[in-house]
Amino acid sequence: MQKFNFKLQKLLDYKKTLLDEQVSKISVLNKEISDCQKKIDDINERIATLSKVIFEKNKVVTGDFLFIHKRYINDLKSLMDNLIRQKGLLEKNLQQVKDKAISLQKEFKIISTLKEKKFVEYKQQLDYQQQTILDDLVVSRKFLGGA
Repeated sequence: MQKFNFKLQKLLDYKKTLLDEQVSKISVLNKEISDCQKKIDDINERIATLSKVIFEKNKVVTGDFLFIHKRYINDLKSLMDNLIRQKGLLEKNLQQVKDKAISLQKEFKIISTLKEKKFVEYKQQLDYQQQTILDDLVVSRKFLGGA
């Protein structure tokens, strides 16, 4: 009796490996995006806090302090803009990786479906061969006078 041998098994395994890699990349990119968003939120919070500090303290504020404060806030805004651009690039990359993962998932499913169909055909052929052997056995018993 022959063992079921799917000729595209290595391709199926390769597609599965690629799909697993893409899923891993998706999780890494999602983590990077959430980290980037957290940094953006922290900077926004810091800017809001610094703005409140100046107006809450009813102290005399010197020009030097305002200059340094304004420069620091501008640096924070610049950093935030860079983080927003970085987040946009990460999201674009994430979408590309998701599209590739979807494509690989479709290919994997097609090959898996083909494997299932080939296995069903193999089982049908095996059942037919077994039935033929049984029929031949019954015919040979009748022919030899055993029944």
